Amino acid sequence: MDKKKKEGIIKCIAAIGAAILFMAVVLCAMEYDKGNDVTYDIVCLGDSNFGNDHTETGTVNLLEKKTGKRILNGAFGGSMMQNLYSSKTAYQSALSMYNLAIAICNHNFGVQKSAIKTLERTDYVGCFSATLEELSNVDFDSVEILIIEHGVNDYMTGTPIKNGVDEYDINTFTGALKSIITMIKEKYPDLRIILVTPAYCAPIKADGLNYPCDEYAYDVHYLEDYVNAELEVAKELDVGIVDLYHGMDIHAGNYMDYLYDGLHYNDKGREMVSDIIADYLMGDEK
Repeated sequence: MDKKKKEGIIKCIAAIGAAILFMAVVLCAMEYDKGNDVTYDIVCLGDSNFGNDHTETGTVNLLEKKTGKRILNGAFGGSMMQNLYSSKTAYQSALSMYNLAIAICNHNFGVQKSAIKTLERTDYVGCFSATLEELSNVDFDSVEILIIEHGVNDYMTGTPIKNGVDEYDINTFTGALKSIITMIKEKYPDLRIILVTPAYCAPIKADGLNYPCDEYAYDVHYLEDYVNAELEVAKELDVGIVDLYHGMDIHAGNYMDYLYDGLHYNDKGREMVSDIIADYLMGDEK
């Protein structure tokens, strides 16, 4: 065999080897990405009444035990439904339900991860970072149900409920909610969306006193106004809804039996909330 033919064969073998190596690297990368996607039956998103307690007695963990479903607690304390105004901090805006919906649909949580780095409170950084890491690895194509629990922070900050001209105005409560549902339905048509309304509460203001949500309006709306708007959206866009506001027997005379500070559930409150949601989910399967 002459020298040119020999060199040609060597080059050919080298090229084939390089191609095989390239394909092996691609396949390994694909398997790595696939391995990073975590499978859950249900993903819960919301505010501190879900997100602040990841212990065994937390609402989401109780719900997991009662339903037998694998559930991710992807909620962030202080978060809201609407796309927050520019005057709010970067992490508040990034963790709004609207912007999380964009991240979920694009499978890209870079904005959220960058925003969390701006947090000064180290307790929030650790909790939020861990939750976001889990959420960013979820394979939403395999998720059965997405639970969205928001509203009380929108109420407490006086978020406009709707825009009479633009029903999809993302700086309003119902506009953001409609945009979220539409976006997620288009991306994941088989994913069931279930809304969970806020329960009755009496937040503490700067003077240290509790202000019952049916007696005090932030801006011009009471909490029930947001709940009723959410019920209307659920009916209009054909998604499920668990109405805690009207479904839990909490009122001005007994809220401290269920809310340790007038806003966040205590053990009794978490037990009741998880029972109501579990009954809804289990009854829906029958």
